[in-house]
Amino acid sequence: MIVRPLRCRCVVILLLLWLPGSVVAAVEVSLFRGGPQRQGGEGVIPGAVEELWRFKTRGEVRSTPVVAAGRAYITGDDGFLYCLDLKRGTELWRFDARHKDLSTPAVAGGRVFFPSSVSEGGPEGVESRAVLYCLDAASGDELWKKRIPAMIAASPACAAGRVYVVALNKRITCLDAADGKDVWDAGVRGEILSTPIVVDDLLCDLLWFGSDDKCLYCLDAQNGRQQWKSDLKAAIHAAPAASGGRLYVGTTDGVMHCLDADHGKETWKAKTAKGIAGAAAIEGGRVIVGASDGSGYCWDAVTGQRLWKAGVGDEIVGSPCAVAGRAVLGSVSGSLCGIDAKSGRQLWKYQLPAKLISSPTLAGELLLIGSTKGTVHCLGPKKARPAVERTTGPMTDVQATEGIAAAMKFIAAGRYRDAAVVARGVIDARAESAPAHLQLARACEGLEELGPADREYKLAVQLDPRAALYRNAFGKYLARMGRVREAMREFGYAKEYAPSDAEAYLNCGTLLLTEGKTAEAERECLAALDRKADDPGTFLCLAEIYLGKPDYRGARDYLERCLKADPGNARAKTLLDGMGKR
Repeated sequence: MIVRPLRCRCVVILLLLWLPGSVVAAVEVSLFRGGPQRQGGEGVIPGAVEELWRFKTRGEVRSTPVVAAGRAYITGDDGFLYCLDLKRGTELWRFDARHKDLSTPAVAGGRVFFPSSVSEGGPEGVESRAVLYCLDAASGDELWKKRIPAMIAASPACAAGRVYVVALNKRITCLDAADGKDVWDAGVRGEILSTPIVVDDLLCDLLWFGSDDKCLYCLDAQNGRQQWKSDLKAAIHAAPAASGGRLYVGTTDGVMHCLDADHGKETWKAKTAKGIAGAAAIEGGRVIVGASDGSGYCWDAVTGQRLWKAGVGDEIVGSPCAVAGRAVLGSVSGSLCGIDAKSGRQLWKYQLPAKLISSPTLAGELLLIGSTKGTVHCLGPKKARPAVERTTGPMTDVQATEGIAAAMKFIAAGRYRDAAVVARGVIDARAESAPAHLQLARACEGLEELGPADREYKLAVQLDPRAALYRNAFGKYLARMGRVREAMREFGYAKEYAPSDAEAYLNCGTLLLTEGKTAEAERECLAALDRKADDPGTFLCLAEIYLGKPDYRGARDYLERCLKADPGNARAKTLLDGMGKR
């Protein structure tokens, strides 16, 4: 073991590597895949799951959700970092990072750290660069930012008041977490896509990471000096995992390596059918990882003996979640599988309608994962319910109304498939029911069946073209799909057919705000306020416009009016708290 002199200072760590399985609770730190054992979170993986909520962004979600203090932090390919309420999936705030290539964030000391990268071509070649942002985790306010002269593909690592960033320019940089100032910088021979492990305790200050130059590196976390490196004969894109004085990392040629953490000497290695891109999870003396052949593999952490192999679906590029005898793996085909970690037996399988590049994150009994359709899904324990059957035959007006109301309740509860069954039953009996087609559209959108959703929204509008309700609903759907011009057209029709209805004006204002057209957004929101003087949504939209000016007095006034009209509005509370005394 590399020993350091004892230092009289308070150290913030997540796990003591040298004591297997022990957890040290200091301040809340939430990093990529959790601590050194890369288990993907804390809690209990449910024995069966159902979707509790989903959140839609405007770009693919390839990064992994990170959870801290009852909030989920997610980056999307639309260039935003989103902060969501973990229980409800509602947006608390978002931060525009300008560039669209964002990596998984890290949360430590009440701050969020994440990189935003861009690669642009020009007459003199391709220029790549990145910005590492530090935000206040509660409010989303920018505290500092650091420019990096290369793209960043990995997540930052945090320990003892420092942030460690690896980049594709073959450099690793250590920054002071308080202000972003350089502490040290070191280079290796290959590009770095592997998120580092940092261990900082009274005995050692070390970090480990892999590189495209086929080596696993160990550096002194205090000064960046190389302690050792080990040539693993293939590129390393996966983040290393650590437990019991050993390191575990997979390589692109499909080999899982176990090394002594002190000196880098290989203890054992095992082969999979194809490459390994994700981090291994260490649970109960087992090493669990997914491979590009679509299978999950498990070995004994000490001997390297293979314990089981389990088929999951298509290629696996993410990392598993493994806690308390259960594991979860997701595949590019969209299948998410719960597995008994002792036997490899499949406990459940949940099919998502999109590719999974993201890795699952566990928070209590909740599982979060992002998809390439831009949706973040939250799964929880499945509740026993009676099956919903499709109604057949004629319906009275009362029965049709009750069916539509039931579909609305199912949608509010996230039970989109049940809502679709009920709505189709009403449509079978009353094909020209615009309300039934609207609920079916919403259910199909919830199921991410976007072709049928588009068709049903259009049918609802065609059946009652002068009803602002259907124009607004279709317009909001188009806005969620990024079809801004079409959405504004539908909102325009809604304003034309119902001039006194505030909703269409608010919808226009909200959409214009997301497009950065604040003057036009303010005009639309004020028009909505003229038509409905106590609408909390309008107050909130105006508050966000005033925060962007910035006009904190005006923003505070609108936030207070929003909370008076809707005392439980979480986003208004967050924005008001974040303003402090400004």
